[in-house]
Amino acid sequence: MKSLFSNKYSQKHVRINLILIITTLVIIVVTMIITRNMLLREDRRVTTNLVFDILHHTMDQEFDRPLQATRTMESDSFLRTFLEQEEQVPSEEFSATMGKYLAGISRGNSWSGAYFSSARTMNYYDVNGFAKVIDPEKDPYDLWYTKFIESGNDYDIDVEYDQLNADIWTVFLDKRMEDESGKLLGVCTVGMQVGAVQETMHALASNYGIDIFFTEADGTVVVSSGDKRKVIDYVRGKDSAPGQKSYETSNSYTIVEYIPLLDWFLVVENSHNVFASVFQTITAILFGVVLIMIAAIVLINIRISSITEISLTNKAETDVLTNILNREGLRSRIKSFIEADGSSDVGGTMFMVDLDHLKTVNDTMGHSVGDETLVHAAEVLKQCFRNNDIIGRLGGDEFIVFTPGITAMDLIIKKAEMMNSLGMHRVEKDGVKADVSFSIGIAIYPMHSNTYDDLYKKADKALYAAKEGGRNMYKIYNGQ
Repeated sequence: MKSLFSNKYSQKHVRINLILIITTLVIIVVTMIITRNMLLREDRRVTTNLVFDILHHTMDQEFDRPLQATRTMESDSFLRTFLEQEEQVPSEEFSATMGKYLAGISRGNSWSGAYFSSARTMNYYDVNGFAKVIDPEKDPYDLWYTKFIESGNDYDIDVEYDQLNADIWTVFLDKRMEDESGKLLGVCTVGMQVGAVQETMHALASNYGIDIFFTEADGTVVVSSGDKRKVIDYVRGKDSAPGQKSYETSNSYTIVEYIPLLDWFLVVENSHNVFASVFQTITAILFGVVLIMIAAIVLINIRISSITEISLTNKAETDVLTNILNREGLRSRIKSFIEADGSSDVGGTMFMVDLDHLKTVNDTMGHSVGDETLVHAAEVLKQCFRNNDIIGRLGGDEFIVFTPGITAMDLIIKKAEMMNSLGMHRVEKDGVKADVSFSIGIAIYPMHSNTYDDLYKKADKALYAAKEGGRNMYKIYNGQ
């Protein structure tokens, strides 16, 4: 009787254990699938945005060079003076001098070519001197001159892509030359081989497993990070309005932006599935081997413990009032970025923000209204910046924003002006009013400093200058 009872108890115990194991296995599998999807989506978003920002920044720097080159050529006093003698100086002598001038310009700046088109004689000169007479009616190639002049634009850029050599783009930039009365003297042209954008594009595609395309307006791929030639449906039928557009499916995350300078669309498409393959392998093993299942349970427990630890860390680094990073959280995140390998190549900008007249709000309306004002300021900052930018409150009425990948001056100024515009609002209670605004100090990494503490000090100096200058403005650190 006792043996029978023990056997029944043992069987029941086994059944319970089996149910627990099967239930645990099901929970593990479901949890892993959900976790996989969450991690995959977030990884795609963050990685795609980072790649897009790096590539966009490289393009801004690379295509600014030919523009500056033609401006230098257009303002050259020697060229302007010499052009006045075009019809007085013997043609052979004028041609030889122009050839030497253009050749010197080209060699001195490592350009692939320098050219000048005379509006007076329609003569076209290159590094060898006189090349031909521009005649759009006889030579369709010369239509570029007519189109450019009739457009009224100050400059025009044309990127030629050699399908036989995927490593070389040639940029031709045309710049109008006019006299003091506005009369057209001619067109200065510089040709450059552009490599940095392609190198960055191929490196990012290789490192992150992301596809990068430049397309025409109809979606036809002109240049890609690989050998793909197709039509990008995200672009087809889209207008050329400024701003980024993002598209997400279950298998990919894509960012599209129109680049007016090139008249192309930049498409960054991320369908990298490294997490999916890893989780599928683990799931298959769990179904086949009990030992692996048990190990997986342990790993899940470790993962849960890790998530709990991260959650506690996040709470310790979060400002309770505004629900953004606190002083320690800011310092930790920004230092981690600066100290990471390759961060100086990406760069970033620190915006130190002081909430003007918060003391007046606290003194006249109470600290509860002051707290509401701080929460509103935090929401304005989140509205002005990207999800992956580092936003936090130092304490009191001071905030910091750090933007990885943003170092171009026009973008920095755009962000500062947006903060000044959205940050200014009136606080009112019981008939008492106060106008709150942002004073902003700006320091750029690594241009102004390559350490967190020194960058902080320089942003603080710039902030002091903004407050001394009358508040509700931004100042960029100027070295003093």
